[in-house]
Amino acid sequence: MHIVRVDKLKPGMRLARPVFSPDGGLLLATGVVLQESYIRRLAQLGYLAVYIGDPEESYEGEVLAPEIQAKATAAVAKAFSAARLGATIDFGQLKDVAAAIVEEVVKNRDIVPGLGSIMSFDSYTFSHSVNVCVMSVSVGLAMGLNIPMANELAMGALLHDIGKVLVGPDIIQSPTGLTAAEWEEVKRHPEYGFDLLRRNHQVSARVAHVAYQHHERIKGQGYPRKLRGDEIHLFARIVAVTDSYDAMTADRVYRSGRQPFDALQVIRSLKGIEYDPEVVDALLASTVPYPLGAMVQLSSGEIGTVVEVCTENKKRPVVRLQYAPDGNQISPPREIDLRREPRLEILGLVIA
Repeated sequence: MHIVRVDKLKPGMRLARPVFSPDGGLLLATGVVLQESYIRRLAQLGYLAVYIGDPEESYEGEVLAPEIQAKATAAVAKAFSAARLGATIDFGQLKDVAAAIVEEVVKNRDIVPGLGSIMSFDSYTFSHSVNVCVMSVSVGLAMGLNIPMANELAMGALLHDIGKVLVGPDIIQSPTGLTAAEWEEVKRHPEYGFDLLRRNHQVSARVAHVAYQHHERIKGQGYPRKLRGDEIHLFARIVAVTDSYDAMTADRVYRSGRQPFDALQVIRSLKGIEYDPEVVDALLASTVPYPLGAMVQLSSGEIGTVVEVCTENKKRPVVRLQYAPDGNQISPPREIDLRREPRLEILGLVIA
């Protein structure tokens, strides 16, 4: 199984994982053989990439179940739309989604967010919110949170950016630099989100404070209130780190995302400067930068698929080599354990 960009898809390729529509409905099932019309439809809907390959090697346990990913993304989209229109937000649905994500992470602490469809500001925001939720729960559990607290953290992570719907879309979606006045408006989204959530009695103060404080930094250099250290709620200190990590690794219209390992190194370098050291340590311990099924390129130039992640060293997995440096296929594929090959490094993820 590997990830293939939609513009590189060819008829006859087989889906290794299902594709869900933006409203959470099943669009294409696992095992479907792609036709030209399916590929055109994926492009029209704005999907960037899908999982292709043998469904028997889909590594379901290592990625958030696509059904839950789709339901969560749809629930966040629905909540943000309601907030934008001043309508009632279905917090019951969000709580159910949050609990389902927590249950998945409890079953597998090495779980990673599934592949989201990035189509526009909105869809990026929704996928980002779900990614941040999954990682925040993983970090929170590693730090000893119980299940009720993890459920609350999950809610806060899903809703941390809801204040952005009250900022002008022209500002949020701008692919270029912002003016000083526009940047000041963007920096008000934590306050907008906090005020919106505190008006709803179904949401706890802790959840609202995640929206309010996730851009605060432990030395007081954040916004909106320049809080320091323990003045920032633990949930917000967790989301501050996971929000930054996911933003660094995401591909956007105006730039490519960092490789996961590089983003983790940036987070590590800001430990105790911008981010809570305990949270950073938990993220580093719980994050799998190259999950099962990921296609990676080695410093040797060879390309292969991650087939085993070693608990004691998640950054040096077992890779099944499939392509030589010259691009020719390696037949039969051979496996290499990077723990035993110190001279080799993973250069980054490969999307076909």
